[in-house]
Amino acid sequence: MGVRTSVLPNPDCGSAQTNCGGNSPLMPEENLDNLILYISALGVRPQRVWNEGVENQQVLQGREQFRNIGCAGCHTESFQTSEFHPLAEVRDQTIYPYSDMLLHYMGEGLADNLGEGLASGGEWRTTPLWGLGLSACVTGGVTNPTGREGGEICTPDHAYLHDGRARSIEEAILWHGIEGSEGKISTDAYKALSVQNQQSVLRFLESL
Repeated sequence: MGVRTSVLPNPDCGSAQTNCGGNSPLMPEENLDNLILYISALGVRPQRVWNEGVENQQVLQGREQFRNIGCAGCHTESFQTSEFHPLAEVRDQTIYPYSDMLLHYMGEGLADNLGEGLASGGEWRTTPLWGLGLSACVTGGVTNPTGREGGEICTPDHAYLHDGRARSIEEAILWHGIEGSEGKISTDAYKALSVQNQQSVLRFLESL
């Protein structure tokens, strides 16, 4: 983003950016600390698996299919946070990010040829899937046609993957299956599912 901090005093600005790098001041340490505190303390919306107090069976079936076709191999379901974290609010909790937080090679078809650090242009960190079902509303924003409190309506913009090329969650799954991608086996397994089981997987992902 072109913001200089004590952690990254010399960002890679590229030739087209101005007021970046050595031309911009360092963010004050107090501001950086406050920003880190804010991001660290952000909560995640809970998974939406309940219908009138009863667990949604299609979501539960989709979770099993998600596991069976190997998606959880990279989109790891849960982790335990450290008991030594500086913030008491996030210590020793079971979280469900659905990510191993690691880099994986996703094939030349998903590469942007803009390597970062030791990662090549075709390597991507496994995106956490928590909040996936709400991301289209976040991207598209909301409108309030009545102007009244509580009258907000989601105006979804479905754009997934690192560059927004996928226009649906299913398209994002299918993009994982390009030649050379580490996700190809799971994508092929998804494509081999019955239509009913595919819909269950999608319903599960939308619930996150």
